[in-house]
Amino acid sequence: MLIYFIHGVATRNANYAKDLIKLIQERCKLLNYELPHFHAGFWGDVLKGTDKLWRDIDQELHNQKQRDSQFCPEQALRYQEFRKEYFSYFIGDTFSYLSSDRGKEIRKKLANQLRDFVNHHPEEKELHIVAHSLGTVILWDVLFSDRFSPSDSVHSIRSLIGKKYGKISLSGVTTMGSPIPFLNLTLGIDEKQIQDFLEEYQGNSSTWNNIINSYDIIAYPIGSLFTKLDKSSKITVKDCYIKTNHDLWDLVEKVSVVFNSVPAHNDYFQSDEVAKIIVDNITENKQIDFLINFYKSSISKK
Repeated sequence: MLIYFIHGVATRNANYAKDLIKLIQERCKLLNYELPHFHAGFWGDVLKGTDKLWRDIDQELHNQKQRDSQFCPEQALRYQEFRKEYFSYFIGDTFSYLSSDRGKEIRKKLANQLRDFVNHHPEEKELHIVAHSLGTVILWDVLFSDRFSPSDSVHSIRSLIGKKYGKISLSGVTTMGSPIPFLNLTLGIDEKQIQDFLEEYQGNSSTWNNIINSYDIIAYPIGSLFTKLDKSSKITVKDCYIKTNHDLWDLVEKVSVVFNSVPAHNDYFQSDEVAKIIVDNITENKQIDFLINFYKSSISKK
């Protein structure tokens, strides 16, 4: 089993998945399950970030302070750390991906990394993808969108998992902290595009678990996006809600949103519950494949 990670916004370090990888390994050992191979895909170096933007904003606040000694930048522009470290990164990274040049470069990097990962483990035939935040939208776009030119690297990714000639089967997906429903208003991916992908590339049954932290204002359910699929589609989609302990500011709801949503959006990588969902998905699909193969073998002997 191969597990490939796709990170989200404000990620500039390729070690972002190490805590979750450790939790998955520990749970696999506990269940006496063969350890998967892991690779944390990384595209964060493609983006320039919003550093210059915030330098300009800080300079403007400083200039205003010099013009008016009564002016207080912290009161004039509240929650600056939240704006800098979270909100502006999300907006900036999202629009950077949706731009043709940056998005194309990101998909190329992910395609090259995934191909190398698969080629390095030729004995493995199953792939599980774990995506977080904007990474879930990138994955959604890569799998289902029909907006790409023939030269786009998205076709390289799809060819790897094609049921006819691909090197590996997409056996499961885990998305965490996903804003797919909102950004799909821009991408416009519909049930037909999803069905077309499944018919052309999906060979075996798979489970898509979408994990939602209740405090994460970026995370939303995606089940409704799949409800009109053909009943024979080889995919099961589950929205999974997890609990956290970010209750400190609940008495002041607006402050709670600011202070709790940031850690909630990143907690997935340190969550035992997330690790359990991923490992359960892997083992469940293994059991299903075993039963299917056993059934086929029994039929062929009759």
